[in-house]
Amino acid sequence: MVDSAVKTSTVPLDLAQPLPIVSCDGHIGPRMSDMRTYCPGDRLEQFDEFAGQIEDMGKAFSALRPEQTLDAPEALVRAAQSTRMRAVEGAHDMQARLRDMNDDGVVAELIFHGVQDLRPVPWVGLAGFTLGELVDTDAHELSLAGMRIYNRWLADAVSIEPERHIAAALLPIWDIDLSITELRWAREAGLKAVNFPSPRRGLAFYDDPVWEPFWSACEDFDMPLVTHAGALDREDSSSSGIAAPFLQSIELGGWPSRRALARLIFGGVFERHRALKLLLVEQNHHWWTATIDEYDSAYLSNRWMVQDEVPRLPSEYLRDHVFIGASFMAPFEAEAAVDEGYVDNVMWGRDYPHVEGTWQPSVGDDPRNMTLCSLRYCYSGIAPEDTRAMLSDNAIRILGLDRDVLSNVAERIGSPTLEQIAAPLGAIPAPGVGGALAFRTRGPWG
Repeated sequence: MVDSAVKTSTVPLDLAQPLPIVSCDGHIGPRMSDMRTYCPGDRLEQFDEFAGQIEDMGKAFSALRPEQTLDAPEALVRAAQSTRMRAVEGAHDMQARLRDMNDDGVVAELIFHGVQDLRPVPWVGLAGFTLGELVDTDAHELSLAGMRIYNRWLADAVSIEPERHIAAALLPIWDIDLSITELRWAREAGLKAVNFPSPRRGLAFYDDPVWEPFWSACEDFDMPLVTHAGALDREDSSSSGIAAPFLQSIELGGWPSRRALARLIFGGVFERHRALKLLLVEQNHHWWTATIDEYDSAYLSNRWMVQDEVPRLPSEYLRDHVFIGASFMAPFEAEAAVDEGYVDNVMWGRDYPHVEGTWQPSVGDDPRNMTLCSLRYCYSGIAPEDTRAMLSDNAIRILGLDRDVLSNVAERIGSPTLEQIAAPLGAIPAPGVGGALAFRTRGPWG
C-alpha cells in the first residue's frame, strides 16, 4: 500500500535526465463496433439497436449547418468536436495512443471514458466519465451491462504496456454490493482506479455507514477514487436560458464537482480509512487554500460535536487524502501551489485528446509540440524540484506507480528534461493551434 502522506522524494534532482512525466487526465472512447465483441449474446439485439441510434445521432450532428443551430449553438460545437475526435486514432486505438504519448514524452496516464466524439458507454450516456444522472432505476440493469462491456474492453486495451496506464473502472455505484464485486474484477483485470461520481440523486450520502464496505474495498485493492469534473445532476445546473452556458461552465468544473469533500472529511471517512485517496481532476483554479480556511474554521467552531470521530483538522485530511488533478495547468496556478504550500497535492494532466487539452494534432504553420510548449509556458518560472513534483513525483506516489520502470520508459521515448521545460516559451501558439485552454492567462476557462 502506497503511503500518500510521504511526500519528499529521495531521488536526486537531475536537470538533464528525461523526466518520467505522468498525466492525470486522459480520455478514451471505444467505437461501438469495438465494444460489440464484449456484449453478452442475450444483449446483442439491444446493443445493435442502441449502436444504430448513436450512429444516426452522429450523422445528424455532422450534417448541421450554422443556421440550423441558432436556438442551440452548442450543437454546432458538439458536431465540430465529434468530427475532430473521430479523426484521432488514439481515442480508441492503443497503439496510436501510445505513439501520441511518446510524442508528448508522457510515460503514463490516468484514463477516463469520453472523447467528445458522441460515442457513449452503452446505455450509460455520453458523459460516461461522470456517470450522469443515476435516478432511473429501470435503466440500472442495462447501465450495468454497458459498464461491464466497457470495463472489459478497457482491461484488454490497457494490457498493452500496462505499466503506462491507470484506467478508471466504471462501477454500478447505486448498488454498493455490485460495485464491490465489479471493483474486485476490475483490479484483477488490470484497472487501477475507481471512476467516482460527485454526489447526486440516487446515491446515499458519502458519510452514510452503508458505504463502509466500499471504502474498505477501495483500500484493500489500492484503488484511488478519481472524480472528473463534468456532467451534473440536472437539479444542480441550468440547461436552458441565456445564462445556461455560463452557469454550466462555472458549475461543471467548480464546487459541485468536488462537494464529496465535506462528507468524507466531516463524516470521518478519511479518519476511519487512512489509505483512501481522492483525486479531483480538471480542477483548474486555486480553491485549495480557501477551502482549508473555510473547513478549518467550521471545524474549530463545532469540533466538540465530532472530535471523537474526526480528531484532526480538515486541512490535515485534505493534505493526506485529497489531490488536485490540474489539467492543462497555467502559470498562475503553478505559482499559487508553490506560494501557498500545496505543491505536493497537485498533479498535471494533458486532457488527451480533448480540444481544450495540451495535445493537439499538427495544425497550420506551427510545427512545435503543443504539450511541450504548454509545459514550458506553465513551469519555466517554477523551481525544478516543484516542477518535478507536479509533473512526476506526486502522481507516481499517489497512484502507486513504479518509478524505475517509468524512468526507463522516459529514457526510451525521450521525455523532456527539466532543463527543456525550464526554457521560457517565447511565442504562445496562435488560437486554434495550441489547445483551447492550454495557454490561459487567467481563470479556469480563458
